[in-house]
Amino acid sequence: MKYLHNIILNMGKIMKRVVIGTLVFLSFISYSSVTFAQSQVAVSLEEEPEISLPNNKISPILECVVAREDNTFLAYFGYENHNTVDINILVGDDNKITGGGLSGFDHGQISDFEYPAPKHPEDRPGRTGFYPHAAFRVLFDGSPLVWSLRGPDGQMRTATASGESTLCPEIIEEEPEISLPNNKISPILECVVAREDNTFLAYFGYENHNTVDINILVGDDNKITGGGLSGFDHGQISDFEYPAPKHPEDRPGRTGFYPHAAFRVLFDGSPLVWSLRGPDGQMRTATASGESTLCPELEDDTENSDDSEDDDIDNNTGGGSSSSSLVRTSVSSFVASPIQGEVLGVSIENHEGEVLGETDISCPVFDGYVRRGNRGQEVRAVQEFLNSHINADLVIDGIFGPLTEQAVRSFQATYWDQIIAPWGSLDRPNTTGRWFITTRAWAHELLGCREDMQTLSNGVEFSTASFVTQ
Repeated sequence: MKYLHNIILNMGKIMKRVVIGTLVFLSFISYSSVTFAQSQVAVSLEEEPEISLPNNKISPILECVVAREDNTFLAYFGYENHNTVDINILVGDDNKITGGGLSGFDHGQISDFEYPAPKHPEDRPGRTGFYPHAAFRVLFDGSPLVWSLRGPDGQMRTATASGESTLCPEIIEEEPEISLPNNKISPILECVVAREDNTFLAYFGYENHNTVDINILVGDDNKITGGGLSGFDHGQISDFEYPAPKHPEDRPGRTGFYPHAAFRVLFDGSPLVWSLRGPDGQMRTATASGESTLCPELEDDTENSDDSEDDDIDNNTGGGSSSSSLVRTSVSSFVASPIQGEVLGVSIENHEGEVLGETDISCPVFDGYVRRGNRGQEVRAVQEFLNSHINADLVIDGIFGPLTEQAVRSFQATYWDQIIAPWGSLDRPNTTGRWFITTRAWAHELLGCREDMQTLSNGVEFSTASFVTQ
């Protein structure tokens, strides 16, 4: 009996240990499950970080200016990026430099606003370093020079430099020599092409004796007069490149010889004068007439041998054939100025009441914005439009070269009030040569593809409908 009692006691102890062990095991399993669930939540949260688009300001900053011995100034600019990511703002209406005796609005300002900024102060990671570690600098004449910048928050902010601005402190490091261009630019008449309708095509080039690109806006310093034409904007170029396109090996500032001229103008044979004032302040002229040297006839193989899809200049022959991969319309030129009652270059053929140029089209015809240097299908569409609506006689090669820019300028000049005036930044007869918002919209209007109202960067509500007589 005593032996049986001992067995029962021992079994009780064993059962007690089993129960305790089971409870411990269950507690461990429960804890592990909670810990695992928490870790899964943590991982899940880590895998789904909060992402937001940048919408904070970027402030343009004038650091200081350096006064130079030649009475010019160097303006040093920086910025503060209040976003926490890199921001890109292309040079244009939202990122431009104006004034300071300069033309245009692209003067080497940056378009990439880094975060953290280069050389930033320790407590301001979005702020570029102080002078001399600025973001960029601009040489100007001392009159107000304004950098205008629109950040992701949609606000336009400015930084202004002038000859009265705070001077930069002297530093041991010498300023590299920078000089304003002051050499001549010579306008050149290459030759003229006599046409069967007793009109002429004048082919012009230039020689830039400076070693940098020069911009001379169409106006009193860059005008074409005479030749039976009115006004003085007839598609002449305003950007004088260095090196020049197709230049001879020993004359880098000289444009290529015919047929690789810079631009051409259709005129009536009376004296046609291109007047051009270069950085040296001197006005020079090139004159074409019906008595000028005629352009040589071009053989098909000769013309095709130098042209390829890699050329940066449009084919601008006086009527010779082009590569089989290119298309040329049969109409001749795009200067639409009245001479003895006729609109030059416009076909007068009609077919029993047919509306000229009207075809079945799918809207929109144009999908984007293009400018000189662009290539592709959008440029082809622009070239086809210009050929059909202003008789531009462009090669349909998809290359936005000088002749395509010239044709865009002619189109803009024809519809200046509808295309250029809404921006309020250029005086008549200046044009841009860029296929941008208002140019594209007016082209669509002429094609019957009216665009919706848009707000321009100057705040103007623009719609082509306001120009159309109801």
